[in-house]
Amino acid sequence: MNARSIEKLAYAALCPMLISTLGVRAEDWSEWRGPSRSGALKECPALIDSIPEGGLKELWKVEVPGGGNGNWSSPVGANGKAYVHVSWAKKEPIEQRKIDGGVLKRLGRFDKSAPQAIMDKIETARVSEERKKQDGKAVKGWVKNWVETNLNEEERKKYGRMAEDRLNRGVKALSVETLKELHGLGNKTFANQAELDEWIAGAGLNDADKTELNKHVPKDRSYRDDVLVCVDAKTGKIAWQKEYSGGGGGRPASNTPCVDDGKVYFRGNSGVLYCLDAGSGDEVWKDEAAGKDAPNSSMTVVDGKLIVAGKGALVALDAKTGKEAWRCADIKAQDNSPSVWVHGGKSYIIAAGGKIGCVDAADGKVVWTVPGNKWTTPAVSGDFMAFTTSGKQMSVYKLSLEKAEEVATFTQSSRSCSPIMDGKFAYCMARGDGVCIDAETGKEVWKGKGNNDTYSSPLLADGKILCNHRRGFILYDAATGKELGQAPIGFGECMSLGIVDGKLLARSNSHLTCYDLRKASGG
Repeated sequence: MNARSIEKLAYAALCPMLISTLGVRAEDWSEWRGPSRSGALKECPALIDSIPEGGLKELWKVEVPGGGNGNWSSPVGANGKAYVHVSWAKKEPIEQRKIDGGVLKRLGRFDKSAPQAIMDKIETARVSEERKKQDGKAVKGWVKNWVETNLNEEERKKYGRMAEDRLNRGVKALSVETLKELHGLGNKTFANQAELDEWIAGAGLNDADKTELNKHVPKDRSYRDDVLVCVDAKTGKIAWQKEYSGGGGGRPASNTPCVDDGKVYFRGNSGVLYCLDAGSGDEVWKDEAAGKDAPNSSMTVVDGKLIVAGKGALVALDAKTGKEAWRCADIKAQDNSPSVWVHGGKSYIIAAGGKIGCVDAADGKVVWTVPGNKWTTPAVSGDFMAFTTSGKQMSVYKLSLEKAEEVATFTQSSRSCSPIMDGKFAYCMARGDGVCIDAETGKEVWKGKGNNDTYSSPLLADGKILCNHRRGFILYDAATGKELGQAPIGFGECMSLGIVDGKLLARSNSHLTCYDLRKASGG
């Protein structure tokens, strides 16, 4: 069947106990926001109704870096395997020593054009007894007041930021003489540390300035490796691990893998799209063009097409070959991910950038648009869609081929977490606010404390809402919003939970951990 959702529902109804080595089982959390991209799981073993005494049962733990050292990608599970994408931060020593704009910025603001009279005033205040008396939060206020009092409006425009920087640093700031020497170098590369030391000696830097300079001159090169880790979901043993060079060591790509039809897809730190065999990790194909400009957006497969969102366009590739099928330049995205709407037996892509667009999955033509934003992922179930606007509200829409009609709006304080859409019910578990809205009537079913003060998006399974929180894991009753309990787990602020066969997948800044949520064995 062409439409992905119809195919999966039929599969679940006819073969609920079948385990295929190629297809994704109904209970698998196989991609970002789950198999339907709605945040809800239709088929799931019975889960615990409360937190057991002593907390959740830990089944296994695998060491994988997260956060700035690894990325903020979320785990997924399919066919008895768990997958996590890691943009692994690494360093290697370098021989050369370079003083460039980045080093100078870290050493402190300096303007060679500043008149001597102004520099004398700043330097006198910087080492004054009055400045030395300031500590903690008092420093900021003292500095602001000094600049306002001692520099006129024109001087503040030209030299105010430099004055604030030097006064905030106080006696720890580099001397003006040293800064003049450094700024006179331009971008200077020394062959090795010995050559840099020789220059320092010749320039006559004092010991304090020498130490500060050496602290900020890079002695290693930061880079990242794109790594996909596949873990046996029963044992926690690594089944395979595929590594690619990920380029420089800047902010990591944090898209979540997508598992479909025996393949697993992810986007690397340098923007390369990878398709691997989900069982072996062998490369099937890669594409170096389609995914470079939106490294945090997670892909999905619809009717044999891999849907890739980007700042420049929404692109569809043949999932088997990587060949481009269509490109829609009218719909763009950045840090959110596309969803899928199935209507009348056809599939449509719902993608959000500055606007939310409905795009025909067959040819990439835009059907309709409504206002949106770049952070959260739309959740679609049946002919209803829920969407959160960062920090402001959740809106619920009734979808048709003519338009998306807003039926309800709930003001909340989300930190960019995506909503859940399950049947006719829309859920938002925001910071301090939780709500369930009946999309057919537009009315609140319940309102309570969301307790989701992170960027992590919740999920719904077996009538429960699962949240990742600074204090750990929180379980809610989806029908009433009642909190069913909390338990400490490994926490990663921007990482969302996954679930496979009733087992929770939670990623932290150091580990991927599996907990048992099944009622039969968990409580």
